[in-house]
Amino acid sequence: MTDQAIQYDVALSFAGEQRPLAGDLAQRLVSAGYAVFFDEYERAQIWGGDLPVTLQRVYEFGSRLCVILISDDYVRKPWPNREREYALSRDLIEPGYIVPIQVDNTQLPGLPGTRAYLDLKNFNIPEIFDLLQERLGPRSPAVIE
Repeated sequence: MTDQAIQYDVALSFAGEQRPLAGDLAQRLVSAGYAVFFDEYERAQIWGGDLPVTLQRVYEFGSRLCVILISDDYVRKPWPNREREYALSRDLIEPGYIVPIQVDNTQLPGLPGTRAYLDLKNFNIPEIFDLLQERLGPRSPAVIE
């Protein structure tokens, strides 16, 4: 990994159509004490900034895990694809950095087809939260506020 500071336990990457799902998961994580990058929580910090630079800092360098809500909407849109590119760059160095959640049958370009994922057909957000909390363990003391 790089020498840049980890600021978040989890960075959420999703298309706008999945905002309610991402928001539900973000709220659960924050309530459990985790630092979460969810764009709605960072509006003031993002406002007026260079968005590609901010996204690279978050998705490639700034979080312990990246949860991607994979959907057709996600794959077709430019900003989620930018986030995906940054996260994939990190995942090459740290396999397992990307924690995929399948919203529909869309495959995520660049992510190996052998990657284990959770499917929203079989798991709901509370169950995914429980598994993610187990995966994360206690909040990392390395996370900077």
